[in-house]
Amino acid sequence: MRERPIPWAYRVFFRQIGLDPDRTRIPIEQLAIERLRDGAFKTRGLPADALTIATVETGIPLRAFDADQLEGKLCIRDTAPGESLAGVSAELPQGTLVLADERAPVGVLFGATSEQHGVEQETRRVAIAAIGVNGVPQLAVEEALWMAAAAVESA
Repeated sequence: MRERPIPWAYRVFFRQIGLDPDRTRIPIEQLAIERLRDGAFKTRGLPADALTIATVETGIPLRAFDADQLEGKLCIRDTAPGESLAGVSAELPQGTLVLADERAPVGVLFGATSEQHGVEQETRRVAIAAIGVNGVPQLAVEEALWMAAAAVESA
């Protein structure tokens, strides 16, 4: 898997942002390890299962958020002093890479999602975001989003 172009691009990106991809696995490698450990992909419900399917098929990491809690477009940025994820009491270290809407961080880039923005049983609309990096074709990113959206809509 490491020699395929898309996983390789994410491994390079992890190194660029200070993560060791052999310790903090890229999402597709983490899913593969969990499958080996568990003997199967364990269901976690929708939309998590849809994200798993799309990530395994394309190699593109995806995130899901409660669309009604988002304000404006999502972006990747580093945190300012004093910022935290909604529902989490601990302050994020300055410079932590997060996914953020126009108000505040909604999740750590390859980590936790704020309690306010997570998808729950009562969530009415889901926003699916793909994390694209240099070296990954835009077509692959779009395919991952399409696959996940189709799986969520068909349920």
